[in-house]
Amino acid sequence: MILFKKDERKKLSRSFHSGEFECRCAEDCGVQEISDVLIDKLQKVRDAFGSPLIITSAYRCKAHQERLRASGILTAVGKSTHEMGIAVDISVQASKMAKLLTILEEHFEAIGIARNFYHVDLRDEKKRRWKY
Repeated sequence: MILFKKDERKKLSRSFHSGEFECRCAEDCGVQEISDVLIDKLQKVRDAFGSPLIITSAYRCKAHQERLRASGILTAVGKSTHEMGIAVDISVQASKMAKLLTILEEHFEAIGIARNFYHVDLRDEKKRRWKY
């Protein structure tokens, strides 16, 4: 796991920095973490895709995750893969969504499909696909 602080802007790979993966809540979450395996896979996806990936959600502190649940947003019942630092939500231009999905399927077993983003995480014990 890679540890970082909010607003630190630590370089994580050739194409990604920690600011893209930090909790989006308004609080100071303190030390945050993201999986180095996840970063490596995302870099491979980015290289194959040939365009930037927009990380819309990555690490979530427990308080942020609880607020999402309370607001009615569909999220994990137990500890979220976002809380564990092993998940991201990715967005790209609508015209490139199909291409991105094809590439994601080469690197991830767990993929959630929404109208304007994909959720990927490191659960890999079996192939999973779901829709939001």
